[in-house]
Amino acid sequence: MAPTVERYLENLKRIESFNPLLALQLSSCKGGEALEGERLKVDPDGLELIYCYGMEGHGIYKELTGWLKGNKGRRLLFLEDNLEAFAAFLREPMAEKLLEDRQVEISFLGRDLLEELKQVVWRHLFVPSEFVAVSSRGDDMGLLFEEVKRGAELTLSLYRDFGLGHMKYVFRNLLAGGKVRKGEEMHGLYAGVPGIICGGGASLEETRVEDMVGKGLIFAGGSAMAPLAERGIPIDFGGAIDPDLPEFKLPEGADFPFVYQNCVDARVLDQVKGPRILLGESHGLPLERWMFEQTPFEAGWNVGTFMTHFAHYLGCSPIILVGMDCSEQSEDAIECRDREGNQVWTRSDLLMGKRWFEHLSVAAEMVNCTPRGLEIEGVPHIPLEEVRIPTLKGLKKRWEGAEEYKISTLMMQRKLREIRGSCERCNNLLGENLYLTQAGLEGEIFYQNMLAPLWNVWKHMIQNDVVLSAMENPAVEKKIQETLFFKEITEMYFALCQEF
Repeated sequence: MAPTVERYLENLKRIESFNPLLALQLSSCKGGEALEGERLKVDPDGLELIYCYGMEGHGIYKELTGWLKGNKGRRLLFLEDNLEAFAAFLREPMAEKLLEDRQVEISFLGRDLLEELKQVVWRHLFVPSEFVAVSSRGDDMGLLFEEVKRGAELTLSLYRDFGLGHMKYVFRNLLAGGKVRKGEEMHGLYAGVPGIICGGGASLEETRVEDMVGKGLIFAGGSAMAPLAERGIPIDFGGAIDPDLPEFKLPEGADFPFVYQNCVDARVLDQVKGPRILLGESHGLPLERWMFEQTPFEAGWNVGTFMTHFAHYLGCSPIILVGMDCSEQSEDAIECRDREGNQVWTRSDLLMGKRWFEHLSVAAEMVNCTPRGLEIEGVPHIPLEEVRIPTLKGLKKRWEGAEEYKISTLMMQRKLREIRGSCERCNNLLGENLYLTQAGLEGEIFYQNMLAPLWNVWKHMIQNDVVLSAMENPAVEKKIQETLFFKEITEMYFALCQEF
């Protein structure tokens, strides 16, 4: 038997020990006779994890051996989605060392590439890391990897305080009751009417939004409302969705329709003088959905994407973006380049918002009239003064046809009592059983709509590879961790319920 064939079969057995399905696929793979190696360079200083896409770059392992040995918590993670390239790697002399090294992980991304990539990323969130790839096929994967990573980190940001900040305002806003209009009934109300979406970017001040008055609907979310009001520009729809806006002030005398979701800071809603338009919930926490059932409405990544989606839902066309710089200096700023090639800074939510606009542009006619900022691919950039739209009439009040209804404070109080009672029962069950047989627990409202969803997010961080490798009895210790996590969350939510 040829040495390479013998080596291949031995390494195939190693694969079979932890991934039988992949081994079966590889056993019938006809390709992979030769693997042309590629030398990759990465500076590992300050990193705890290095992702390497493409098994052609396996030689990086030799260069990083010292780095791996310097700290048992460091990881080198190979990603591969080409079965033939993976099969060719198994014939390499270095393959055995990589497969036997516990600090090296090799993930094959199969048919459901995106979902499997998400699972890999979720296991290593917020770990100092870098992505490198073989040059021949790494660009698209690099973009996809960054999108998945930022998306996961932003999703986790909703859960960073276990959803307490989010649900605090959901409870408060629903208990306050009051009349609202159903945003879901406004679909297509303004079909073919231009929608001017004003973001809070620095360039808004130098953009003559005044010239668009009467030529379309003016949407302003969050920090864009005040500067427009100061300039006397009428706002057709204002809005906000952020759950923590302690210093936010609506413009004096603002009586325009206000679009929101229940997680918005209650201090903002307290200032609203005009009609309120409640626009679903953004696929957030299941407990919110249980308490007040609504048609889900995707808010995107920030108030800019929220207002843009609302305009698109109304049927507005074209959608004209102004003040959407997608860049801002902040503590967690990310260095990037604007469309002129200048160095600027941005945030993860702004980058994901940019990507969201790019996806929407496939289905909607959009133009970007923001004078500077990041390039929004697929959305043509046109100076606002070059946009030719005739003056329109009869636009203002079509939204009045949407049903107005009153949120019942008594009903919300009853729902909150049910949640509090479920928290109390969960806490008693968890206190009785440290090993969590889940007897009686899985039927509880709070377990179904908060504990289980939270654990599905946090377990990837709490039970990461380093923690699991240190366990003497993983089956028991993992259950104990899960139980203690559930107990802590239950106690926090019971305390929150007691505040109302």
